[in-house]
Amino acid sequence: MRREGFQILEPFETELISPLVFWDSKNYGSLQFETGIKKIKVNFYSDLEHVTFFLEEQAVSISSPLKTTLSDAAAVDEKSFAAPMPAKIISVNVHNGSEVTAGTVLIILEAMKIEHPIRTTVSGVVETVFFAEGDIVEEGDQLLKFKPNGTN
Repeated sequence: MRREGFQILEPFETELISPLVFWDSKNYGSLQFETGIKKIKVNFYSDLEHVTFFLEEQAVSISSPLKTTLSDAAAVDEKSFAAPMPAKIISVNVHNGSEVTAGTVLIILEAMKIEHPIRTTVSGVVETVFFAEGDIVEEGDQLLKFKPNGTN
């Protein structure tokens, strides 16, 4: 648990609040805070590309500051792709032996009614796909084995 102060501005009014941040897993958590008489809890999902806040009527996604500070090589382990969260596989776009280019969507996961594409950042060959469409995966499950071009 980590507690940090944020300044949240509302129209014509400012109020300094200090939300509590709870991490449920590597990528999921919640912000909890009080404004006046109201207690608020906002669940969120965070990865290297975006942070999504799940509000009562909608989900709001913003680009992650990590996306602009990490190189592509540091952002993804190109040899084995792991599920970033518990999810259902809704699409497998490659098969064993598929040659792909940088940016190719390999697998699409669905979690909390949001699609999460799993892409490669470099060209290479998909060596083994471990799951099929409709399978349920847990956070950390290896989805496929990938060999980037130029490696042995």
